Amino acid sequence: MFTRNHMPLDKILNQYSLIHYEQQMGLQAASDEERLVVTTDASGEKSLAIRTLSLGERLLALFGMGPASEENVRDYINTQVRENPELDEKVRFIFNEQIDRPSAVVALSSLASCYDREMVNKILRQPDVRDNINTKVVGDDTALMQAIRKNNKEAFYSILDVPGVKLDPAALLLAIELERLDLVKELVARGCTIPVKAYLDAKNHPHMLTALKSGSEAQKSSLLVDAVDHNNDAALKKIANDIHGIDMLPALEHALAHGKDEMVDKLMGHGIDSLKASEAALHVWARGQIDHKDPLFQKLCKDITYLGEISPLECNRSRDDYLALFKTLDSQLDNEAGTRLLIKAQEKGNWPLVEALLVAKVPLQPERASKILIRAASRGSPEVVQLLLERGADPLYEDGHGHSALERAQFRLTLTPIPGGRDQADAVLGLLQGPSPS
Repeated sequence: MFTRNHMPLDKILNQYSLIHYEQQMGLQAASDEERLVVTTDASGEKSLAIRTLSLGERLLALFGMGPASEENVRDYINTQVRENPELDEKVRFIFNEQIDRPSAVVALSSLASCYDREMVNKILRQPDVRDNINTKVVGDDTALMQAIRKNNKEAFYSILDVPGVKLDPAALLLAIELERLDLVKELVARGCTIPVKAYLDAKNHPHMLTALKSGSEAQKSSLLVDAVDHNNDAALKKIANDIHGIDMLPALEHALAHGKDEMVDKLMGHGIDSLKASEAALHVWARGQIDHKDPLFQKLCKDITYLGEISPLECNRSRDDYLALFKTLDSQLDNEAGTRLLIKAQEKGNWPLVEALLVAKVPLQPERASKILIRAASRGSPEVVQLLLERGADPLYEDGHGHSALERAQFRLTLTPIPGGRDQADAVLGLLQGPSPS
């Protein structure tokens, strides 16, 4: 506690801010972040003390107000500071100092309606503020939504430029509700997800609809996904009719993955190509989101007679999963399409699919088998290597770089970590060192 008061405390509070009083009297706090603060004891007597202050407390101390709270700081800034140039300068002085996260984020939401871009940028440069820029600070509003609500474009663009700021669809909905067309355009241009409610809310505003339609293909496709998610057939129909050429496959995959049979039928009714629909179904199966025995899956894939052009090469289902799929679809793999599928699968490193295709007796010439064996020696399983050897692959065949499968298998054991583990790599090398089956 300070014991030397150069004038009565009431007079200090009437004539000076505490920070200015500290400077004028030459009083030194323990650090730059500590300031004089008024304290009141149980009897109501006021005195001065030093402690670290949050932004809210420092603002209240500066203005001579009562106990600090985020709510009255916010109210005071909005009702007093923006109308008072002298207080404005004092607030600017405070923001040149280090500020704490909770009060800073609250202050940012308030200042979004009061100050220019330079002022907001001072706040945004604080690391803790940047790291918590998506915090809800006024009800469900983030600082970005506060800037939209107050139509403060300087704050809006400053906040958008913060790395990691979340482009919440709620911000887009708010901009549409308040008819902030330029802000809607900017949010869409920055990649904000467009919820179906936003599209429907803008139906009576042609310029708003045009802005939403200017989004990327992914953004427009997300509209259909959202309509499917809410089982909104009317919205799906409107979007599909309004936006020509929209990619419906993401919405179809979403409907398949979540068992929305009726929405699948609605989407198919808008002219999705049957081969593309089969591809979508296979992608969903590849992610493990639908079973090959599902009637809806079988319905979409009923006309597939080959998989060479539309197979789910990105997944890593088991060999038995693939074999079951081949059987369910009655796939014809004993042709050039099956060979192309095998080549693509080994290029992608999908060894369970390679193994399944070899078991299914896909056509494969010895030279092609030898080329695939070189890749399999580096990362494949012993089962794949054995099947390739049985198909006439030569362990000593060299690729365009002069490397053979045997060399690749030996090199594999020098890697850290060893692809597939040491046991698998040892087994592969052992198969390649032994005599090839006749």
